[in-house]
Amino acid sequence: MHILINITPEAQLSWPHLTTLIEEIKSQRFKNLSLNLQLPLTQHLSIEQRVTASNWSLSVNQPPLISADYLINLRETDHLLPGALLQWHSLAALHPQAIISLASFDNSHSPSDQIHDYLNHHQANSLQTTFSALAGPVTSSTVLWSLQKYTILPDLPSSHQLAQQLQPTGVLLPVSLLQSEYPLVSLNQTLSAFQSAAEVVRLCVPTFITQSWAATTPLAWLEQLQTVDVTGLDTAWQPLFTHYLQHQLTLILATTTTHRLTPAEHIRLLQQVQQLTSKPVHPWTRLALLQHISPQLAHLLFH
Repeated sequence: MHILINITPEAQLSWPHLTTLIEEIKSQRFKNLSLNLQLPLTQHLSIEQRVTASNWSLSVNQPPLISADYLINLRETDHLLPGALLQWHSLAALHPQAIISLASFDNSHSPSDQIHDYLNHHQANSLQTTFSALAGPVTSSTVLWSLQKYTILPDLPSSHQLAQQLQPTGVLLPVSLLQSEYPLVSLNQTLSAFQSAAEVVRLCVPTFITQSWAATTPLAWLEQLQTVDVTGLDTAWQPLFTHYLQHQLTLILATTTTHRLTPAEHIRLLQQVQQLTSKPVHPWTRLALLQHISPQLAHLLFH
C-alpha cells in the first residue's frame, strides 16, 4: 500500500512544527510513502526551505496521487505516534479500499498524560502484560500497539460517529474515491468519500495527535461546513448531516469563547451562524452572548 501524506498548514505555516512532523514520519521507516506540502497560494517557502524540502523528498503543491493507494491529510501541528504507518498499512491490507477512520489524542493536552491515562484505564487488559513480556522494555506509546482493535462501521453512521470522522484531516481515504472537483483538504472531499465507500473501518486506539478544527480554526471550520450543499447529499445523509452541522455549530460557539479571535472575526463568525438555515442545537441568545463577549460586540451584532 502506498500512502500519500498531504500536509496543510492551520494558518501560516510553522516551519519548526513541520520539521518535527517530518522527523516523526521519517523515523517510522515506512517505504511506500509520498509527502506533499499543500501551501496556500499566498504563502511561499524560502530558498533554504525549498532545499530542505527537496532533501526530505517533500513536494510542494504537487501531490503525486497517481502512485498512491491512500491519501491522508495532516496539519503540520499534528504528531504521529511510533508505528502509526505500519498499523495503518496492516489494517488496509485486511480491508483494501476501505475508508480508515483514525482515533486520535488531543493536541491541546499533554500527550504523555493522555497515553498514561489511557493505559491505566486498560491496565486490566492481559494483552498489555503479554506484549511487555514478549517485547521486553518498551515505551508507553508502543504498549498502545498491544491494545489495538478496529471495528467495521455501519453503512449509515450515527451523528456521534460523524463527529469522529468528518474532518478534512486525519482520515485515510482511498485515492479511488477522491473527486477532482473538491480540494483534497476539504469537508466536501471527505463527505463525498464516506457516501460512496463500500466499507468504513475505525482504528480505535489513537495513532496520532491532533486538535479539532472547531477549537483551532473556528472561522475556517465554519466556512468548511457552509460549503456543503445539504440538498445535494444522498437522501439518507441529509438529516444526518443536518444534525451533525447543528452540533458542530454549538461546538464552534462554545470553543470560540476562549479562542483568540479579534472583535471583527468574532462578529463575523456570530453573524454567519445567525444567517444559517440550520441553527445550533443550543441556540445562543442575546443574554448568552453578553455572558461570553463584551456588551460592545453584542451591540454591534444586534443593532
